[in-house]
Amino acid sequence: MPNDLFKFVKSTYIDDVVKRGTVRISTLSHFRKLEGGPWIADPNEATTIVDAAGALLASGAGEAVSDPWTPPGFGKSALAQDGGTIRFSDHLSYTFPDCFIFCLSCGERNTLIQAMCRDAHEPYDAAVRISVPLELLAHRLFCGALL
Repeated sequence: MPNDLFKFVKSTYIDDVVKRGTVRISTLSHFRKLEGGPWIADPNEATTIVDAAGALLASGAGEAVSDPWTPPGFGKSALAQDGGTIRFSDHLSYTFPDCFIFCLSCGERNTLIQAMCRDAHEPYDAAVRISVPLELLAHRLFCGALL
């Protein structure tokens, strides 16, 4: 399945995860400092990039129009008013502020294993397939302690 979820770990920690239910939650800044590559410490981790090249934001006289592509949780990036026009020439990047997260990988099993266990600068040697829905896992990780 193309949307399988995996938690990649060092095998020395597999019993902590599987038997004891211990997981590592840390900050975005921590995970961003780890080794690079498209999967581990993705330079765009927790960032939404909008390709706005050539986009035009124009308003009529007496009206204000803001950009329609800003992700939820961010203020609008542009506002055209009273007949103003804004043309974008590049992409817009929205980086989420530092917060605590739990990292996992989503994708096709063999592709993820190749990237995380074979091609990585510091490869993992174990993976746990997560079979519960992501929403339930997130609720248990971040809200379970409050129950």
